[in-house]
Amino acid sequence: MDKKRVEEMYVRFLRLEDMFLGLTEHVPLVADLADPRYSVASPKAAEFGLECCMWIETLMGELLSDKRWDDKVPSIQDVRDKGILNMDVYREPMGKWMGFSRGGYAIRDLGGPEIVPFAEWADEKNPQNPEWFRIYSKYKHRRFELDKRFTMGHALKAYVTLVMLVNHWRPRPLPFTRVLEGV
Repeated sequence: MDKKRVEEMYVRFLRLEDMFLGLTEHVPLVADLADPRYSVASPKAAEFGLECCMWIETLMGELLSDKRWDDKVPSIQDVRDKGILNMDVYREPMGKWMGFSRGGYAIRDLGGPEIVPFAEWADEKNPQNPEWFRIYSKYKHRRFELDKRFTMGHALKAYVTLVMLVNHWRPRPLPFTRVLEGV
């Protein structure tokens, strides 16, 4: 990605982080990812999900075409040549070779587990796309339905994914986020 696009990505990231922090004013983050608060769906979570997931799709496409992976990801050119950009295409290079199936971050100051938004990709026998992305993808053109189904937990996983993607571009990785530890 050229320098101008990278700078625009950082500006957009900061806006999305503000948007996510706005959600946490209504549904506070807690360490236990099974907490019922993470199952709360809302129009605001859906709005964040639409905006964030569109950027995730954009940045995944950019990452797939990044030449830094040419010698590190076997058959990446074959994946690029398919000309189809979707999560099924991204799963092999990003899940296995770029570490998305294992990567994540913990919530700052809560001492909880890492949020691994692509954990479903690690199942080699039956890998599937993450629930948060399936909900976004299925209902992104049906806003009333998305409002009922996109939860705070989905928003958190989408946010973690965005941080993972933004951190792939150097020389300016995120020095920290206001939400996550270890970035």
